[in-house]
Amino acid sequence: MLALGIRYLNGWAMAAADGSKKGAAEWPPHPDRVFMALAAAHFETERRETTRAVLEWLESLPPPAIAASECEVRTVATHYVPVNDATAPSIDPEKAAGVSDAQFRAGLSLLHEHRSRQPRQFPVAIPFDDTVYLMWPSVKTPGELGAELEFLCANVTCIGHSASLVQMWVADQTPAPTWRPTGQGSTHNFRVPVPGRLAALEDAYNEAAQTAWLELDRSITQATGQARTALKAERKRRFDDRPPKPRRPPAGFWTGYAQPMQSRKAADLAGGVFSPRLLVLRQTAGTRLGLESTLHLTQSLRDCLLSHCPAQPPPEWLSGHAGDGTPSRAPHLAAFPLPHVGHANAQGHLLGVALVLPVDVPAHEVGKCLAPLLELDDQTGLPKPFRLYAGQKFEIELQLDLANDPARALRQDTWVGPKGGCRTWATVTPIVLDRHGRSKDLWLEAEDVVATACERAGLPRPEHVVLGPVSQFIGAPPAGGKRGAYPHLLRKDGGRRHHVHAVLTFQKPIQGPVLVGAGRFRGYGLCRPWPPHGGLGR
Repeated sequence: MLALGIRYLNGWAMAAADGSKKGAAEWPPHPDRVFMALAAAHFETERRETTRAVLEWLESLPPPAIAASECEVRTVATHYVPVNDATAPSIDPEKAAGVSDAQFRAGLSLLHEHRSRQPRQFPVAIPFDDTVYLMWPSVKTPGELGAELEFLCANVTCIGHSASLVQMWVADQTPAPTWRPTGQGSTHNFRVPVPGRLAALEDAYNEAAQTAWLELDRSITQATGQARTALKAERKRRFDDRPPKPRRPPAGFWTGYAQPMQSRKAADLAGGVFSPRLLVLRQTAGTRLGLESTLHLTQSLRDCLLSHCPAQPPPEWLSGHAGDGTPSRAPHLAAFPLPHVGHANAQGHLLGVALVLPVDVPAHEVGKCLAPLLELDDQTGLPKPFRLYAGQKFEIELQLDLANDPARALRQDTWVGPKGGCRTWATVTPIVLDRHGRSKDLWLEAEDVVATACERAGLPRPEHVVLGPVSQFIGAPPAGGKRGAYPHLLRKDGGRRHHVHAVLTFQKPIQGPVLVGAGRFRGYGLCRPWPPHGGLGR
């Protein structure tokens, strides 16, 4: 087995999961980021052909398994820092015997205290265990490359930001993997190196052009007269008098990863019939939708999934119908909206939609049935966007999210809850009551209906149920009445089902997602932890 160990010497990892946006921390480190650190070690040392051969061999390997603990994420703040040194003022010895006042002031501007400040973000993940392993269980290092791989590892000083210091080595013993490559239909995607990655990094660095510029600039400084004029003309022709700069490395190839399902019993957490793994679909274009579009959106997405499913008729867990066409009595796929709510300026518009599956659906079955809509591009490994169209109601484009978007609504822990679970949950979309009240105290009877609905959803019976017409989350529309914005679900006799917002308190912490009531498979009865944990309301 080949394994690489990485220890974060500061106890934290500074790397951006969203590229130049720098709004979210990356954890665990993507294999491609580790590969780039090894490539940097190659270029910063002797650049031996043998170390280059190691990198070309590594990029040809399949994606590795990863052993990494969970982490906490530091809140990303904006810091104003001095920009990098600007170009020093040039002094032409033929035209100036000394330094002019303007050149003197330009020189002073390079000093730290005079440089302008620019906004910068430094996303940081703080893992519970500072050591990470990348593992290839079926790979054995060729004998001639073993020492060179150890040399490269020993010369890696940081992964991600230059302040994210690490120690790296070839490991003999490793823990069990916590992330395994799965390909399509996964909830998480990591960047991995592929053949040609080293050459792409070299091309992006643009070293040959930079070296040519420096040599030409040195020749101009040393030349005089017509030779100097000719060299300046050549610099203008080749570089337009602009020094070539390294380009940002292209994003690596993305591939799906999944974690082994954590046992709720081992974690002493209760949960419903739905898996805590969500398939998050981010809206990338199209109509701006609000929560009142929940029914139309989830129905349109369901129809799209059924029509593109390779298995016809679709399985019961996807269609919600048994083989004879009758409604399924078993849990099946649900969809719910991902709205911007809970913030002081939230307006309840949707950032995407999530798919949630029953806990007992095999991963390979999910990949087989949903792959046509969640497939990855062969060239980039990025998910392909797809379109949802619902007549005059809306037309939008959705794309599988790569679990790196800083928006709270698109983060899984927003809907699943914190690691230790949560006792109190509040509705974002209203709960649909599955029966009308007949007693004199309709609110008291409705509380019992909601508590029973929790049990039907596989959750414990809540010890406290508080009902009302409005949500605890700013931006979520009222449940019903004259101000209600949600279309009603209808009973078999054509009558309307009542909607109500709720705050549910359970005796012990539970794990989400929490979907309650008659409309739980269609996005109604969606809850979030309350009060928001660790700023999840933003």
